Amino acid sequence: MKKLLFLLVVILFSCEKDETFCWECRRSVFVPGSHYSVMMKVCDLSESDIKEFERENSSLKGTTTIDMTCWKEGENPIPDN
Repeated sequence: MKKLLFLLVVILFSCEKDETFCWECRRSVFVPGSHYSVMMKVCDLSESDIKEFERENSSLKGTTTIDMTCWKEGENPIPDN
């Protein structure tokens, strides 16, 4: 029984957890003849979580396009070439 309990504790503490960050996000809305953007800060999400957040908050409906783009806080959102 002690071995089983020890094994359970080792398994629980050895699981890798995704590192979480704060992210700067820009939600851009494009409609015919107009465009606007909103900036927001989202914290405590891993890289896989933020990719899902971007997908869930981006859409194309009729002539309206909503694009959510996020980058780690403090990083340049436009990559250097």
